[in-house]
Amino acid sequence: MQMSTSLEKSRPALIQELVFALLILAMGMGLKYHYSRASSGALDWILGPTAKLVEVISGHTFERETGAGYVRADKTIIIAPACAGVNFMITAFFITAFTGFHRRKGIRPQIQWLGTSLAAAYILTIVVNAVRIQVTVGLYEAHIHYGPLTPERLHRLAGCVIYLSALAVFYWGVEKITRPAVKSPSTGFGRTMAAGKYPALISLLPLVCYGLITIIIPVLNGAFQKNGRLLAEHCATLFLVSGVVFLLVFLIRSMTLRLARPRQTPKP
Repeated sequence: MQMSTSLEKSRPALIQELVFALLILAMGMGLKYHYSRASSGALDWILGPTAKLVEVISGHTFERETGAGYVRADKTIIIAPACAGVNFMITAFFITAFTGFHRRKGIRPQIQWLGTSLAAAYILTIVVNAVRIQVTVGLYEAHIHYGPLTPERLHRLAGCVIYLSALAVFYWGVEKITRPAVKSPSTGFGRTMAAGKYPALISLLPLVCYGLITIIIPVLNGAFQKNGRLLAEHCATLFLVSGVVFLLVFLIRSMTLRLARPRQTPKP
């Protein structure tokens, strides 16, 4: 009798979590759809702040050019729609929203968490993307390339390292911040995440999300037929960097958990 009552009480919570999960997916996919069809003017909401922050970091002035994006005063660098970092923002939104929404009890706190997740992903994207642009521009201007490691490939490699490292660290931080709010997750959806038993998840989730958004979805949309070689190179670079980032964060996380465990004093 008690088991039946418990199941009945958990069913509405499960339905609510499923609705919110679908809402998160719909928001992310809607942003992806907008990005895939948007002009530089339609992406000014993210290109503009990014260009302003790059100006602060680099000391160079960028001017808005219709149809192109933001162009540096010497006309050598363009912050175009391809540099907007929207895929990074979607990934950051997903990992933040999915990590914390099931840890908030009630519809209003969960809706507030979705808004917080979107705002955090937006701010993080502008900061990380501005750093990525400045680093890759610095590498390009320093003429650092050798043999098959062309400036374009170095640009792609540096971008993957910065993006994936930032996502892994960001997810780690979000998971640490939201975990203390959990006393007893209402359903099974959040129990694995709340328990913190699997340190591999700390780096695996952002890498999987980013790969899904930047590779799987474009492949399903026919991008491989249009430019298969470039997509294959990007895929190989992403897998290589993902493996390194995953291993490093996993090892650091495992060592942190081991050091945090209370030591048992041997009984005399």
